[in-house]
Amino acid sequence: MSNVIIAGKYRLLKKIGAGSFGKIFSAEDITEHNETEKPNTITKTYAVKVMGITHAPMLANEVAIYEKIREIKNIPLLYHSGVEGKINYIVMELLDQSLEEFRANYGDMLNINVVLHLSKQMLTIVEQLHARGIIHRDLKPSNFLLKTNSVGISELYLIDFGLANSFLDEKSRHYTIKTNETIVGTPRYMSVNMHHGLTASRRDDLESLGYIMLFLYHGSLVWQNQKAVSDSVNIKQKLDWTMNTVGEFVLFILYCRNLGFADKPNYTYLHNMLSNLSNSL
Repeated sequence: MSNVIIAGKYRLLKKIGAGSFGKIFSAEDITEHNETEKPNTITKTYAVKVMGITHAPMLANEVAIYEKIREIKNIPLLYHSGVEGKINYIVMELLDQSLEEFRANYGDMLNINVVLHLSKQMLTIVEQLHARGIIHRDLKPSNFLLKTNSVGISELYLIDFGLANSFLDEKSRHYTIKTNETIVGTPRYMSVNMHHGLTASRRDDLESLGYIMLFLYHGSLVWQNQKAVSDSVNIKQKLDWTMNTVGEFVLFILYCRNLGFADKPNYTYLHNMLSNLSNSL
């Protein structure tokens, strides 16, 4: 699909990512400058997410979510969205590597201080998302992306809100829990309750965050190579793996699992847990 032009201005360059429902391409705006008039001008690049018509509702939901959370600093800017033939698309700020790619550059274990630095940033972003009544429902390392700011410091951004939704109704009341829900998200990082078909809420986003911390530290999760999802869930649920990891990460996960469906998490407690560990090293 490279060299395809979207909306008459965004030329797709190369595929930089893919998920279950779409692909992401880097792109340039061909209307920003004319090379003969302004030679040596650096053309700004963008990220363009494309989906087929069958996934139009998911992309429409993502655009609506972006509009609700655009004031959050660590959410990429959304520039444009629309339909091009049989393709639905959104044009976003281009970021750098994901945490999954970042982790692949290291060996068996990532320095605990680096893990904690990233974990505190992730927790802050998710807390801000929840403060606006939104849960993500598919938190995983590939959905947290790094970007180097103007002073050379890498910051984290959260992407991919196709499965996100509000946990509040039209009267700002927390919605009620249901059973036998359609299971959405990525099984490797999914909460135990979501595996069992319970409606997702804030506690489930945070449990997923705990599993991301484990992945960043160890480079893998003990249940990730199970052929059957049910076997993966059993390992995850039994907690037999907790003796071989950082105690605070286990406490983080257990705290989230023990929250009630509509409970507001104590984000300060979780922040302090990570900060205290960092300070003790």
